[in-house]
Parts: sequence; C-alpha cells; structure tokens
Amino acid sequence: MEKITLMQKKIITITSIVVLAFLGFWAGVYLPSKKTVSKIKSQLDSVEAQLQEIQTLIGEGKTINESVQTLMERHQQLNILFPRKEEESLRVLSHLTRDLNIELVSIKPQQKKVCLDENRKEIEIEGKIMRTLSVSIGLRCFYKDLAKYLQALRDNLPVFITIERLNIKKGRSDSARLDVTLDVNLYLLS
Repeated sequence: MEKITLMQKKIITITSIVVLAFLGFWAGVYLPSKKTVSKIKSQLDSVEAQLQEIQTLIGEGKTINESVQTLMERHQQLNILFPRKEEESLRVLSHLTRDLNIELVSIKPQQKKVCLDENRKEIEIEGKIMRTLSVSIGLRCFYKDLAKYLQALRDNLPVFITIERLNIKKGRSDSARLDVTLDVNLYLLS
C-alpha cells in the first residue's frame, strides 16, 4: 500500500469535516423541523375539517345566529354524553339499580385510559382528550329486572357507554335470582 501524501491527508480531513457538518445539520436542524412541520400540518388539517363543518352548517341556509345556536347545542350534547367527572357516571350506574329493584353487589372502576384512533393518536374532541373508564358491576337480580336495567343503560343513561361483557349465572341462594357480572366502558372527556 502506498503512503498517503500530505495533500491527500488534507483532502480526507476537509472531506470528513464537511460530511460531519452535513450530518450534524441534518440531525440537528432538518429532522426536528420535519417533525414540527408534520405536527403543524396535522393541526391545520384538523382546523380545516372543523371550518368545513361550520361552513356546511352555515351553508344550509341558516343565519349566523342559528348556526351559532346549533353549535352551542352540539357542544352541550357532547358535554352530556361525555362527562368530565367519572363520579357522576358511577353515581348514575348505581342509582339505576336502586330504581329497578336490583341489588348492587359490587362496582369496580379501573383506571381511566386514553382512547387512541387507528393511527395510535389520542382522540380529541373540541380540545379535550377522550378517555375510557372500564367498570365491572356485580348485580343480583331477576331476569326481567336485568332486562330493564340494560334497556335503561341504553335509553336513559346520559353517558356514552358500551357493554363489553355480560356474564349471567343462576343465583346460589335463591333459584329465581341471577348473579350478573357486567363489564362496561364509559367514555369521558378531560
């Protein structure tokens, strides 16, 4: 192998410095800027979608006052369906059992979890993050009362709820009563 001349050493050194400077610029400036631009673009898309929805409401021949009133009603509906405090939702679940002659054996809420969309991003509604609260409810009741309770959950509960699992067993002490385990998800905004 031939010896490297002084001029070749200078060329290699300068080339190495230029390559390292380029890599430093790329890692320190370009990549963070690209992530920031991507985040801003996603926020812009969200705002544009909201503006399009508002323009659709206004474009239906409504006056601005009527459109604002419609938006306020929609906001109130979301607040009703997605309460901020989990205690309110749990209280409603237990009150329904009292009204329908059902013995509430247990109610076990789990820790709230953030809802993610198909892209694994947090679901946000009007600037608030949607969370799920899983609750396991133990009941002892008659079949007809259970049917009324499930109907009341669907019709009267002022919370968006999904029933994830329903387990019904014949009661131990009283043959007519059922031991029921009901797992539900309550959806909250915070």
